[in-house]
Parts: sequence; structure tokens; C-alpha cells
Amino acid sequence: MSKNKRRNQKRILKTTALGLSLSMTSVLLYNNVLSVHASPVVSSDEETAINTFLNTQPVNGDNITIATTNPSPVAPITYTFPGLNHFSNAFLHHDQTMTFDQDYLLYYKSRDSSSRWEMTPVKVKDWNSVVWYKTKVTSEYNASSKPYGQGDKYYARKITVINQNDNTEFELKDVVYYADSKYLYASRFAYNLPLEEDDPRFTITLEDTYEAPLRDYQEGYWNYAVSMNRELPYDTIVQIDESLKTNEMVVDQEGRFGEKSVTFEGNINIFYREDDTPSYNQYSSDVIYNGFVDLFNHSADGSQIEYGRNGWGGYAAYYVYEESENRIIRVGIDYTHYVTEDGTELQPKVYGLQAVENIADYEYVSTRTEANGDRVHVYKKIVATSLISSSPKTGDTNLFQFAAMLVVGMLVSITTCITRNKNI
Repeated sequence: MSKNKRRNQKRILKTTALGLSLSMTSVLLYNNVLSVHASPVVSSDEETAINTFLNTQPVNGDNITIATTNPSPVAPITYTFPGLNHFSNAFLHHDQTMTFDQDYLLYYKSRDSSSRWEMTPVKVKDWNSVVWYKTKVTSEYNASSKPYGQGDKYYARKITVINQNDNTEFELKDVVYYADSKYLYASRFAYNLPLEEDDPRFTITLEDTYEAPLRDYQEGYWNYAVSMNRELPYDTIVQIDESLKTNEMVVDQEGRFGEKSVTFEGNINIFYREDDTPSYNQYSSDVIYNGFVDLFNHSADGSQIEYGRNGWGGYAAYYVYEESENRIIRVGIDYTHYVTEDGTELQPKVYGLQAVENIADYEYVSTRTEANGDRVHVYKKIVATSLISSSPKTGDTNLFQFAAMLVVGMLVSITTCITRNKNI
């Protein structure tokens, strides 16, 4: 399959371990597990903030943010690239080395100006002092390579070889030695890529588990992935709801952290060219990783795919964004109403639950509590009572005068009678 066709395929990455020491587990910059921090119970701090808000006498529908909850800090990755002269490349077994036990006749395979393969018989100068590192291969490669003389492979950063045709010497860099076939290949830059085997920030992915090590991880046969994420804070919001009663608080929605994450999938522009060395060797894994961190920190919120290039080659960035869920607490308030028995309002309602008041020309009757907790004081109008006069009516006066005259007349008659009897 051609390299271009391979790139046009849908990118479904197949991860394969390159030996036991190459970790295939994605390592995130931040904790990627969403957590629910909020409690369905209103805390004492929240109650204090709510009471402070209620002292301002908010009305139905008013709201206020009383707190912001931040996710717990995650310990940062402390790994640092050790330097170009001290790193352990991810594709090599640095604990499995060898030196030649004799002065082997080898065959240096290279391409001419027409890209045709040619072989030059060579021997390694100072052959017994050159240290070779065993390369990492996959089980698929091991199962299929032996019949084709492609068995164990070893790498050396730089060697000098002697052309057995004319006894001239020339230098080879990033050399791979095939132990079975005695072939030498130069410019295998993947084995000198400044990416360590134990760098926890990078994950290596293989598109072809056989061809990748066979081609010495040539461009198009392997990629790397860098993943990172962070949790997003949420607010605690208090909403006034007149349908609830005083001191009644309902947690409508528990707070939940949001998440912003990204996976950068990149490839290396290495195609067996000597002039590729400066184009990547100045970019250590620190430089590449920190560039991705900067992109992540300055990216827009939202889920999208972005494409770009860095010192190693091209990459695709797959962003995923999930909004935070705020903590919502509904809080009740009540009013006191002053009305007549038929419901007529005697004065504007008053915030809170208040006592009975004296209202001119009205007397208090009773108090009731509405379904929403409001207090209603009921009054009725005072009816004025007429005072009875102490002065007798006209008819009564005449009767009184008549009675008085009758009594006087009777007294006069009695007196006259007594006087007459004395005279007899």
C-alpha cells in the first residue's frame, strides 16, 4: 500500500507495544476523571451567604452567585528531557547492547541518484569498539521476518566504514545493522529521535505492526499521540422562588465540573535523508510537548479538529469540550398581607412574616397561612354606634307634665280635706 493511500485512510490507530519497556498507556497532563463535588445538603457556609442575600430583600426570580468551586489541583508531570547527549530513544533496548566478535564483511545498502538500491561491501573501522543497541520490534515482525533474513537489528549513532572496493573510508550516521543478512542501512533517524522510552507524555502508535519495524519506523508507519485535559470550575447560584416557604431551600442541581481535553496525533517527517537530522534533532520532546501545552491553553472552548505543524512534522488536534453544570439552590421567601374579609388589600404587602398591625377604622379578625407560606392578616371595618339622648321626647314631656299636675292636684285635694275636718 502506498504511503499516500495509507494517509488517506480513516485514522483508526492501533496501538502495539514495542517491547515490554514501551508503555502504550495515554498519560494525561491533568486528571481526566469527571467528578461530582457538590452535596445535596446546603452547607453552613452556603447558609451564611444565603442569609446575607436575603437581608437585601430580593424578589421572586432574583439570583446571585455565592461561590465558585475549583477542581482539586493535580500534581504536574515532573519529567524533563535529559538532553541530546543523555537520552534513551524510545525505539531501542538500551540495556541490550553488543559489539562485533570479529571483523565482518558487511554490505552497505544505499540509493543512487535515481533512487535505485546499490550495495557496497564494507568493513567497520575499529569494529571491536563500536557499541550497537538492539532495536525494538513487534511480535508480528518477529513472526514474519526470519524467513527473509530480517532478524535481529542493531543501531549505532555513527560509524566509519572502509570500502572494500577501493579501501576508501566514509562516515555513516544513524546506522542499522541486520545481524542475519549483514546489511547496513544509514540515516535511520527514528532511532535518534529525541523522544525517550520512559517519557510519560507521549504514546507511540503503529499503523502497521509488521512494516513499521521492518522499515525502521519510517514516516507513515508510526505516529505519536499526546493527550491532556483539565477540569473546569462551576458556580453555586442561589435563586429566589416565592413558591417556597421561608427557610425552605432546595438543591435543584448539584454542581459538576466541566472538562476540556485534547489529543494531538502527530507524525515524523523522516524519510531516510541525511539532511533531516537538523530538522528534528533540535526539537526535543520537551519542546514539542510544551508547544502542545501552549496550543491547548490558548485554544477556544468547544469540540473541534485542528491541523498544524511543528518541528517534528504535521499533527491533528482533536478537542472535546463539556460545559460545567452549576450548583443551583432555590430559596423561599414569604410576604405578609393585610386584607379585609373580602380580600381587599388594606396596605402593600410587607417582606417577611410580620405581626398584626393597627389599621385605622379596622379591627383585626384572624390570620391565615397561604400554601406558599405567605401570612395574611384579616381585618373588618369598625361600625359606628349611635348614642341615646337623656332629654325626654316631646310626647314624654307632656305626659310627665300631666302626671305632675295630677299629683299636685291630688295633694291639694288631700290638704283641703284635712283642713275642712279640723274646722268641724
